[in-house]
Amino acid sequence: MGGDNIGSYFKTNLKYIRNQKGISQKQLADKIGVDQSTISYWEKGMDVTVDNAVKVAEALNIPVPEFLGVDLRVQEDIKKTIFNKDGVEITIAHNGELNDKMLLEINNLLLNEKILKEELKETDARNAEK
Repeated sequence: MGGDNIGSYFKTNLKYIRNQKGISQKQLADKIGVDQSTISYWEKGMDVTVDNAVKVAEALNIPVPEFLGVDLRVQEDIKKTIFNKDGVEITIAHNGELNDKMLLEINNLLLNEKILKEELKETDARNAEK
């Protein structure tokens, strides 16, 4: 199968991520400087150079080792939950099971981050007055 020399998941991830991000073959091709037919060939398993594989991963904003070495379709079962409280945001990757203890820890992290931000603002304000 083409592309195996740089990562066995290239063709799978290329089509999957491109579709997930709502990017057409033409848009991706224009972004990395190749013809649309080249993207189509790669998605069918034709050979791709390492340089072009890196360009694709970067254009899709996916870390290169992950893009080339992991079937990203399998990652769908990992949930990413974003907690945002008073302008403090954290993202948690998990398997869908967030128990009360985890939620309490997350709340404490957000509270501590908020306190640190407020302390930094106060320090900056004092320093600006000097």
